[in-house]
Amino acid sequence: MTATDAKRMPVDPENRTWAPVTDLRNIDPHDRIAFFEARDQHLREQWVEQMTTVIIKEKLQRCTRQEGVNAPENCHHLVEAYMDRLRRGGFKSWRTELQERQKAAAAAVSANE
Repeated sequence: MTATDAKRMPVDPENRTWAPVTDLRNIDPHDRIAFFEARDQHLREQWVEQMTTVIIKEKLQRCTRQEGVNAPENCHHLVEAYMDRLRRGGFKSWRTELQERQKAAAAAVSANE
């Protein structure tokens, strides 16, 4: 790997962390590179949230199967964690985030007039 390849790599191979990117709500809509980077970051964050929920669900199923009649006592912490994830609600797509930002900007412009 050359030095230029290392500069272009978005992920740090040591820590597997991505470089921080400006949020979708705070980018200039005409800056295409910033838009795509923010969109990709949003999609990664949503994917991590979804997979964390799936992992908790799988652990809960395993615990329930393993504990049998004692599952309500011994798997309560997993039930709480899973229900907390479900209470947070659905995941917003990047398009929904962008549309909300555009509506808020239009409302701010009309309020200033």
